Amino acid sequence: ELAYETNASGEALALVENLGPLIEGAAVIVYPLASVPTYARVLQLTGRGDAALDMLERVYQRVRGSVYRRLASVLVHDRIRLLIDQNRVAEARALLSQHRGESAETVPTVANEFEFFAEGRLLTAEKSYAGAAAIFDALLERTKGSGRMRRHILAQILRAKSAGHDQREVDRHLLEALRLAQPSGFIRSFVDEG
Repeated sequence: ELAYETNASGEALALVENLGPLIEGAAVIVYPLASVPTYARVLQLTGRGDAALDMLERVYQRVRGSVYRRLASVLVHDRIRLLIDQNRVAEARALLSQHRGESAETVPTVANEFEFFAEGRLLTAEKSYAGAAAIFDALLERTKGSGRMRRHILAQILRAKSAGHDQREVDRHLLEALRLAQPSGFIRSFVDEG
């Protein structure tokens, strides 16, 4: 994960090639909230987006409906990110609806927070910028000062993307994200998000 986030993609690729099956197989045992999505991102980086989607789907099917609600939420978010990157927005929307099912949760929690990130991504892709901005503003408020810096940086980046044509708003959020990311060197999220 550190190799990937600091843009050492060659090292990340070598690790994925060697450890990928272990990461997928141990998704529920080891630190899954980082390892599985990072594995998927490295696969996508190397032109294997469909393999990443397949892997995320396999792990999701193993944890869905279990006590691993947070992991399921992360997996759905990353699958939606990949589908949107492939311009498969309708499929991504159906995936989120299917995951949420009958659930009517309207407030983010630690367990479902990534579903709200996914919803904001979808609204941005659907050009519903005001709705996306409202979701990301709520996530920014939630993650500010919570000790979840990478999540806060992601919310800043996605909020910038949802700002549409308001360049000042885009710049404000990107500058804040860069300011927060600079000390750690975690720059890969900026590349991944375009």
